Amino acid sequence: MVAARTPCCRDKQSQTPYKIDGRDPAFACTELRQRGPLALPPESCTGPCGIARVMAEADTAWRASLRRVSLADLARDTRAEHGPDALTGTARWLTAAE
Repeated sequence: MVAARTPCCRDKQSQTPYKIDGRDPAFACTELRQRGPLALPPESCTGPCGIARVMAEADTAWRASLRRVSLADLARDTRAEHGPDALTGTARWLTAAE
């Protein structure tokens, strides 16, 4: 299965490899195929490599999984696992700036 949105390995707009928020993919390709002792010429690297394709697919699956969970779901699960008072401190902290 190939992800619907596969980032181009040559796209250098986002150089932050571990960014997890926003719309940018979590994986930023550094084009390993064109670096090192066995580097390929740029004309041999016209599309995304296998690593970029797999990482794009994983990113798509990860984001889809997160879209299925709301903060209300997390709060419900926290109460169920840790009791009704588990979120009292969090609520106090969130409303302290008001």
